[in-house]
Amino acid sequence: MQKPLVKTVLAAPPRRQLHASRARTSAIVRTPQAANRGPGLSAGGLRPYIISMRNVRRIEIRSAVPDDVMMIASVLVSTWRATFRGIISDAYLDAMKVEDQAIGHARRMRIPGAFLVVAVDLSDERVIGFANYGRARSMPPPFDKELYELYLLPEFHGVGIGSALVRTVAGHCREMQASSLFAWVLAGNPNRAFYERLGARAVGQGRVSVGRESLEQIAYRWDDLAKLSGAGSRST
Repeated sequence: MQKPLVKTVLAAPPRRQLHASRARTSAIVRTPQAANRGPGLSAGGLRPYIISMRNVRRIEIRSAVPDDVMMIASVLVSTWRATFRGIISDAYLDAMKVEDQAIGHARRMRIPGAFLVVAVDLSDERVIGFANYGRARSMPPPFDKELYELYLLPEFHGVGIGSALVRTVAGHCREMQASSLFAWVLAGNPNRAFYERLGARAVGQGRVSVGRESLEQIAYRWDDLAKLSGAGSRST
């Protein structure tokens, strides 16, 4: 089994004891020891981040372990049903099973060159989001790495956790000497603007089969992984 790649702690500052459901803004502040290289795998050990949320939750971003697979699967099923209702057929969404997704992600964890990173709410040790990435599967060079999946429970949107996951992925890809990263996103995905806000640009189109449907998808690409990972900056 692969060794953990990264263990990054996102914690609300103790002076900001407000309520998460009313969050409108967020900020990620890099600590001085993390400022030089950005998130990702590092011989120097942990590189913590602080996320300013309207509560006192502490969110940990780390490599996935086998015990996480059922929670990862639950996040995927929940986010698909919340996000793609009206885009993907109800019959397909309602038939999705957490157990099936868990089996698939357990297999992915054993694939050489593929990685899973999770966001964990430390108040109850629950996985609330994850990113799956590795070698590009379908695009030719110079698309070095691919972000296969990025999912975060809707109640945690808008406070910087999704961005932190992407930056962690970008930091690790940089350390694997990748020069770019891309992701396929359904054209009807209401969260496409998230990728654009992080600097991704649309570079291609394709189609993907989901059940009996053929859906349009857009390839988004990041060319500057140093910028995406936040390397060299103090805050973002």
